[in-house]
Amino acid sequence: MKNIIVLSTLFIICQTSIMAQCDTDCLDVKLSHVGNNASSSFCEDVDLQLNDGDNMYFSGNCLYEISDSALNPGSNQLMAKADVGAPGSISTIDLVYLLKALTIDGFVSPYEAISADVDGDNVVTTDDIITLRNFILGINLKLPYHARIAREDHPFVDLNQLDLGSNFTSIEFGDDEASDLLDLILVNSGDLSTFH
Repeated sequence: MKNIIVLSTLFIICQTSIMAQCDTDCLDVKLSHVGNNASSSFCEDVDLQLNDGDNMYFSGNCLYEISDSALNPGSNQLMAKADVGAPGSISTIDLVYLLKALTIDGFVSPYEAISADVDGDNVVTTDDIITLRNFILGINLKLPYHARIAREDHPFVDLNQLDLGSNFTSIEFGDDEASDLLDLILVNSGDLSTFH
């Protein structure tokens, strides 16, 4: 019993020292999820990668921390990888919303348009309908880009053109931007029903 208490104390000390190393020289990344089904538990399923490495610390409450020493001088790339919308969460209803958005109603938000670009080619077309249909039918077991991220202050283009201008698989930022907080929005590819 005495050994267990000592190990627990050592674990708490180690955990505290890891958290303490990012208190001052650090970039905080806040991740939010859009849609009606958004909850803070999705963050546990998201892996944010900086410059193709695993040098981020998840501090809870959808906050991630990057040590300044992990940043490249000049440009850095942040990518989200997740299976937050596993195959059961995307259904024919999402396909119907995609068809309606392309033919009748348009998109209710730019984030729904990002979700509709399931093949990741930056444009919402009938190719996205086919890709989503094949995923729902089980012909394709995975969508090309499941988790998409955008800056909260991203200037979106006119959605009537259906050209998103980016595939939102990653964001780039300079080391000069890495001062305080980077606000990002997570969007699940193909999960259009979450916007209705």
